[in-house]
Amino acid sequence: MPESPSVEAITLARAAFSSAQGQLGLIKFSVEELVSADGTDESNSKIWKLTCSFFETLGSPTPTKYTAIINLTDKTVSIKKIGSTEAERKFTVTEEGVAGGAQAHGSAPDSTPASSAPS
Repeated sequence: MPESPSVEAITLARAAFSSAQGQLGLIKFSVEELVSADGTDESNSKIWKLTCSFFETLGSPTPTKYTAIINLTDKTVSIKKIGSTEAERKFTVTEEGVAGGAQAHGSAPDSTPASSAPS
């Protein structure tokens, strides 16, 4: 049985965050909100908005919150730290791993491979 769209969205987002932060950077990854962002019902949605939080390092005193827009059609994930002036970063999740990380203002993407499987 295939994954539900909402589970697929969370899996893709977690893979992108893992690529950006590293596995230790996802301590206590918590989904705070996941909503369909394309105006369709949740069973058919292809675009999702995720709000999540996690401890970025072992020494982080509080979790950091992020928003992510996940497109299930092209497997892209755009992430932005809430309350930060950092540019949005975009990732593409493939069977081979995660590519991207380019910031919205056009810096060159890195090609950091990472597993797209949930941990």
